[in-house]
Amino acid sequence: MLRYRLPLCAALLLLLLLPVGAGAQETPADVSSTPRTVWIVGDSLTRGLNATGEPFMFRNLLLDDLQTYYPGQVNLSFWRGICSMGRLEARWDVFEAVPRPDVVFLELGINEVIRSDECELVPDDVWAAHFGNLLDRLQVLSPDVRVVVGTVPWSGWPEGSEMRARGSVFNQWIRAEAEARGMAVADLWAATVDRPDGISSAADPNPFPPSYRGDGFHPNNAGHRRIASAFWTAYVSRYEPGGLTYLPLQVHQSRR
Repeated sequence: MLRYRLPLCAALLLLLLLPVGAGAQETPADVSSTPRTVWIVGDSLTRGLNATGEPFMFRNLLLDDLQTYYPGQVNLSFWRGICSMGRLEARWDVFEAVPRPDVVFLELGINEVIRSDECELVPDDVWAAHFGNLLDRLQVLSPDVRVVVGTVPWSGWPEGSEMRARGSVFNQWIRAEAEARGMAVADLWAATVDRPDGISSAADPNPFPPSYRGDGFHPNNAGHRRIASAFWTAYVSRYEPGGLTYLPLQVHQSRR
């Protein structure tokens, strides 16, 4: 009888010695925690400028990650590239009219940093309060929603410039408001800062009319890949800790 126990003990010992999370890459997320409805909301970066096509935009790369991790379960029910928080507040009825989200990826603030005259801007001294109110409205709209808030990404601003300093201040506000509500923060700044190879140039075409080109401000394909990866890492770190062993970055890296 002893000769049968030894192999069993050896097998149990081998299982105990396996690293925690081994096999997680082949195991999909628990169905009970699977989100079904995803929103991606932001500005022109969420719209896709200046990727060279839809497959290279961060929202599409991020959706690839979600659909790979939750096969056959996730739908991007709504995305919107909207200029600023002020514009979003003015059009909140659009958001209330679409399916309630299980997950929201939020990317806002760049146009407020640069004070774009094409947008409806919230004044700096109340911007953080308005941003916090927006996060509260998302939670009221969908109480169990998982929100991932992106910081402002680096947009080519040199060291010592006013825009770089403003970006840093806005990122402090964004992070503080999100963390106060227990929301995940995707550090888009850290993923992109001082990496000019991720910024578009005039040599980069893109599909947007009227014959847009790269502009030294919006990300190119490489920048969009880094932003998608930052969002995905923040999502699994907060909401699917087991997913840290499953970072499908090969989806991003395989696209040029």
